[in-house]
Amino acid sequence: MYKLKYILLKVMGYLLYFTGIYYALDKIFNNKGLYILMYHRISDRNDNSYFQDISVKKEEFEKQLQFFTKKYCCISMSEAISIIKQNGRMNKNYVVFTFDDGYRDNITHGALLTSKYNIRPIVYITAGKIETNTPIWTEIIDYVLLNSKKKHIDIDINGIKIKGNIKDKKGLYAFADEIKGTLKKVPQKEIRKHIIDLNKICETNIDTINNELLNWESIYELKKMGWEIGSHTLNHVNLALETENIILDEIIKSRELIENRLKCEVEHFAYPFGKSCHYNQFAINEISANYKSAVTTILGTNTCKDNVYLLRRIAIGNHHSLCDIKVRLLISKIRNVLKFNR
Repeated sequence: MYKLKYILLKVMGYLLYFTGIYYALDKIFNNKGLYILMYHRISDRNDNSYFQDISVKKEEFEKQLQFFTKKYCCISMSEAISIIKQNGRMNKNYVVFTFDDGYRDNITHGALLTSKYNIRPIVYITAGKIETNTPIWTEIIDYVLLNSKKKHIDIDINGIKIKGNIKDKKGLYAFADEIKGTLKKVPQKEIRKHIIDLNKICETNIDTINNELLNWESIYELKKMGWEIGSHTLNHVNLALETENIILDEIIKSRELIENRLKCEVEHFAYPFGKSCHYNQFAINEISANYKSAVTTILGTNTCKDNVYLLRRIAIGNHHSLCDIKVRLLISKIRNVLKFNR
């Protein structure tokens, strides 16, 4: 089902693009706006199909940089917030590059290219994981399944039975995605238990996992290269499921930790997972009191006077060609005009 969804969307996108309908709609919906692009990883692996949702190959990333620097005004997140707060309408198409989680390849691959094209991205780091040098739980699930020698796995998560055939990467990817989707609906204190159960079933050793996140030294280097540093909580939790005390820690202590480590102000926030079901009004209120902006993962464009604590983004992964991205940009504009963004 997961694979079919992407195939159908890709076919529809190509039909839209190559039949000329794209260009007609692009002229009709010619409203200017702010596009916030969401990346995670810049990969140099020969086969990163398993990480297709969160990884973009270096050569594809450079093509995207070339496209955006020619067609759009590339700005920082801080500049974007100033523009959104102004009166009137935007007279240009702006774009901001954002990276979530804080992976090491952001500096080893991404930073060289963004510097080449004078791009100033923002990376939202999961500060607690950086501090303890431990991977995010979604990464642990990837590791466990990739290193299991089993071909079929059944697991029960709070009464939800999930069965997976992981003898090939396609099946493994779909199974991992289903497990992650289920665990996103579970408070963080329960996630560890389910990961331990999965580790036992898969007969792997999570203690040997290679953490692929940045460290404080490399984050400081990114800062010196012009990158902004934002908060992505301490532990990458679903804020809508946690107690108010935990929410406060995830929002405030993550900012304090980054500021103490880097000796700089942290003004911007990214909601983990980023859909409206992943945060609540209490979280929004606390973020508003401690930051100047917050980004979601809701598809869409941003315009002047929009709520800067519910900014929309466009996710880009390995399965998105430049044609796909152009279509997603157009869809974002249409959603904005038709008020489908909220």
